[in-house]
Amino acid sequence: MLFMNQSYAIANLIALVSGIVIGFKTQGLIVFRNRDNLLIFRFILLWSIIYTLTIVFIGNLIKIGLTAYTSGVLALPFSTILSFFGQKYFVFRTKT
Repeated sequence: MLFMNQSYAIANLIALVSGIVIGFKTQGLIVFRNRDNLLIFRFILLWSIIYTLTIVFIGNLIKIGLTAYTSGVLALPFSTILSFFGQKYFVFRTKT
């Protein structure tokens, strides 16, 4: 979306919504072997937090002079790590 002159926040939001729609079922089933559809609310909450943190991170990188593209690439490992551990320990945690 950046190539279409959208702001990084809008581009990231579109990616987030797409990821939520596709990712909840695929990650729940394939990665965490969980079929509980009610966990979508935790999934959305987690991704809302990750989105906010990522936008703040990207915004700060842009303020110090990096491009939106470079900032997005640098934010990717950060959001990926938050996503995995957030899903493992918050969204799809198993009861022991």
